[in-house]
Amino acid sequence: MNKGTVLWYNNEKKYGFILPEAKEDEEVSDIYFNQNSLIDRYFPPLAGYRVAYGIIIQKDGRKCAIHVKAIEDEK
Repeated sequence: MNKGTVLWYNNEKKYGFILPEAKEDEEVSDIYFNQNSLIDRYFPPLAGYRVAYGIIIQKDGRKCAIHVKAIEDEK
């Protein structure tokens, strides 16, 4: 599983972005996720929360987070 930090989440539109943890000398870009990506649909993904997630590549080539869950005791 990948790890990162929720940058922001729009509760009205039910989507947001995750900033992935960067490995040494690795360039990272924000990862899109939506409410359907959350393992716990009642988990409010607030900015600053640490999360673990998988990645899929959409048909248009963009990365999208799946199976997003909070990392225990890290917010």
